[in-house]
Parts: sequence; C-alpha cells; structure tokens
Amino acid sequence: MNALGNCKRAIHLAIDEALSAYGLLAGNARLNFPQRLELLDYASLLPISVFRRLNVERNLMEHEYAVPDELSAKEAIDITTLLLLAVSTLCRRVIYECVATIDDSSHPHQVIRLMPSTGQLRFHWVEVPDGMLKELNGVTCVRYPLRTLDGLVPGVEIRTEPVRVIELKTQNRTEWAPIIRQFSETARSHPTETPARMAGGYLETMVRVPLADYEAEAIAEIFSRFGGGYKSLFVPEDSDNIVTHAIGEADNS
Repeated sequence: MNALGNCKRAIHLAIDEALSAYGLLAGNARLNFPQRLELLDYASLLPISVFRRLNVERNLMEHEYAVPDELSAKEAIDITTLLLLAVSTLCRRVIYECVATIDDSSHPHQVIRLMPSTGQLRFHWVEVPDGMLKELNGVTCVRYPLRTLDGLVPGVEIRTEPVRVIELKTQNRTEWAPIIRQFSETARSHPTETPARMAGGYLETMVRVPLADYEAEAIAEIFSRFGGGYKSLFVPEDSDNIVTHAIGEADNS
C-alpha cells in the first residue's frame, strides 16, 4: 500500500514538472489530477493511459479498502520509474526560444519565446542579415542560430516588446496547442544543442534566465544544477535576460 501511494505522489510531481517545463502549469494550477493528465495528453507531451490505470488502483485502495497484490505494486514502481526517466529527458530538451516564419504577417520572421513561469508564449519581431536567410520548400527561413556564447549574432536584432502574447490556459488551448506540440515534437526528434566552448581547460556553456520570471532564489537554484567549477552572471544593458556562464571541468560527460 505504501509503495502504491508513494508511486502516485511521484507521478503527480512528475506530471506537474512536465507541465511546468512547457508553461502549462502557471495558468492551470487549479486543475485536478485527471484534468492535468488530459492537458498533458492534449499537448502531446506524454502518453497517459497507463497512468490512468494506476490512479484507478490507488482509488480502489483508498475508497474500497482493497490491498494491492505484490505484482500490482511492482508494476506501479516500474511505471513510475519509466515516467521519471521520460520526464527528466523531456524537461532537459525544452525549446525556450526559436525563430518562426509567419506567413500572414507584415514582419515574416518572429522569435517565439516560451515563458514557463508566467505561462505564456511571446512573439517578438526579429531582424536578421540576408546572409542568414535560406529558401526551403518555398519558405524563407533563418538558417543559423541567433545566439552564440557571446550573445546575439552580429546584425541580429530582437525587439524587446512582444507583438503578440498567448496565455497557455485550457480556455484557449486550440490557440497554443499547435505550437507546443511542434516544440515537443522537435525536441524529441532533434535534441537541441547548447553552444559550448573550451576555455582554459574548462568547458563553458551558456544559460539565459528571463529576469522578469525569476527571483534571486530561483536563479541560485538554477546555478545549483551545474556541478563543479564556478558560475558567473551579468546583466547586459537594455536586456531583459540574465546571461549566465556555467563553467566546470571538462570530461567525457
């Protein structure tokens, strides 16, 4: 009984982590567990049928005083272990910023930013040099990443104020679902690479933290995810982002 109960709590936490990583928890915090599962499924983040079955087992145990057998407990542990692994990978590959070509816009290239803690998708106009553009299947695309470890690529300009904001709430899910589904599908099929370089025997990588979304404690928690070495941060002028450089000893991992 304890095993099944602990599995259910771990699953609830993992579901919340997955929703939070994609900005779907901030505006939907009042949803109950079945509704959160439904939201997870609608966003195509994870398959959910097996977790519904586990929830039924837990409800039977709580409300009908049924004692689970050993096989049911082992199955619950296996399911929970697989979910934790899947959510860990899912949360590491979230796309927080990308460039999209908007066909029906006077400004064809826009940066889409996923803001998990505010539960929003924000669209910003972006200017890129002609040398970064490429025709692909009849669509003019941006062929290179906008950022390096040293900041935006020369010639790239992203407008500070968003031209459009989509709230990630269940009420308007038909509006945001195609974008979030594309984000998750792209993250699964093409894992994103963080720019990194060697610096004096150390491996240096970059993390961008939106200032408006995080307090100092949250930023410190993000830093704590990097092991070894040291971390530094600075706030560029006229920027709404903290740029952090996480530096640690380079090894095979």
